[in-house]
Amino acid sequence: MSGKQAKEKRKNILVFGSTGTIGAAILNHLSMSHPAAQITAVSRRALDSSANFTNVTIHICDYGSDAALAQLSEIYAQQNSHVDELLITTGVLTAILDKPEKSAQQINQEELLENLRINAVIPALIFKHFFRLLTLSPAPRFGALSARIGSISDNRLGGWYAYRMAKSALNMFIKTASLELRRKNKQSVVVGLHPGTVKTKFSEQFINQTTKNCFTPEVAASQLIDVFKTLKPSQSGGCFAWDGTEIHP
Repeated sequence: MSGKQAKEKRKNILVFGSTGTIGAAILNHLSMSHPAAQITAVSRRALDSSANFTNVTIHICDYGSDAALAQLSEIYAQQNSHVDELLITTGVLTAILDKPEKSAQQINQEELLENLRINAVIPALIFKHFFRLLTLSPAPRFGALSARIGSISDNRLGGWYAYRMAKSALNMFIKTASLELRRKNKQSVVVGLHPGTVKTKFSEQFINQTTKNCFTPEVAASQLIDVFKTLKPSQSGGCFAWDGTEIHP
């Protein structure tokens, strides 16, 4: 076994949301690019029957539940001494409404709360329950799918109230979490990752011939992982796009 393979074998990677379009592509890319790593995929439902991973352990878990995450972290800790990389690929554009709000008159209380829960609260709960295991890694990395639309300074069009608010909250969580993890481990990296526009059922109604930076899930996954693995501890707390550029708050 080469030195690189030995190092890779010790790497423990945890992926949440592995049945979504982007999440499945990320899991597939990681499985192929890290054949000796210990990869754990967490999903609310079974993976596609066509998925045939030899180096992936699958856990079915309602990761929107605090209690379920607590139990999962205990099970994971019995099988793995630490977490080297944790990726959260979950998220929604709308949770209840058919389309994002175009005006204040379309603001819906239930949409606001559920969008915030899925896009910001769940990543925070995952971080809470796997924090200790992250601190035990020599150089832990934590990444969550964010979006440019969560940037306050970049908001020039308005609208999309719930999604904008939720992603902005996620970005603040990422910054705050990065500071706490850094106190425990100076080599840590905690970031938001913006994939650009990805061709999914989620985005197809918003894609047209003028849409820029539109990628297949496979290309988006490759780009995000390349960015995620090259970011430095000094960049922790930020949000970064598919091409490595930082998205300012």
